[in-house]
Amino acid sequence: FWFTNMAFGDGASILIFFMWLIILFMTSYSTGLFFGIFPAGMADVTLAQAAMAVLVVIFILFSGFAIQPDVIPDWYIWAYWLNPVSWVFRGLAVNEFDSGAYDEPAAPGSSLTLGEQILVTYGFTDSNDDPYQYIWAGYAVFFLIGISFIAMIITVICYTHIRFSTGKGAVLEIDEEAEEAQAKVGDSQTVSPIPFKCVDLTFRDMHYTVKSSISKESL
Repeated sequence: FWFTNMAFGDGASILIFFMWLIILFMTSYSTGLFFGIFPAGMADVTLAQAAMAVLVVIFILFSGFAIQPDVIPDWYIWAYWLNPVSWVFRGLAVNEFDSGAYDEPAAPGSSLTLGEQILVTYGFTDSNDDPYQYIWAGYAVFFLIGISFIAMIITVICYTHIRFSTGKGAVLEIDEEAEEAQAKVGDSQTVSPIPFKCVDLTFRDMHYTVKSSISKESL
């Protein structure tokens, strides 16, 4: 927060820092729960990693960073609103530029502040083309809480009702040639039983001597 020169002072309160911290914490927490669905519901690690990689690409494309939200066509704008990364990005942007540190006019005679103008420039506007208000930072937190709750339920359902008889990641592949070679060696070795009588071995009159270190006596 401090190294990136985020808003602090000059009109921004310390609450901006705590909101920033809460958003990042919920991002980490909800992401861990959400991606925990894949290993719970898929047969092996390779398939789960591939699915998660594809989903990460989709999250980035529809986050509002690569493509501004105000230019996303209506027929797939739903992907933007269902994307948790877009809520995080919007929440952090509003938390920064609507913090009070950018309240000077964007231009002489402009009705928008500098922070609001930045939000408008990057497409963070509502249906009336007005910049998002600070309450959208709170909406981002509530959305992440909802995602975490839903992901937790889905993960529990997967662990409870989905079972895989074999898992590729948990099974060691055995070389068939090595098995055949071992079988041939086993067949070539003939075991002939040798009769023997069980006996008990005992030892009598066992003793040993130790030479004393202070005399020449044997103990």
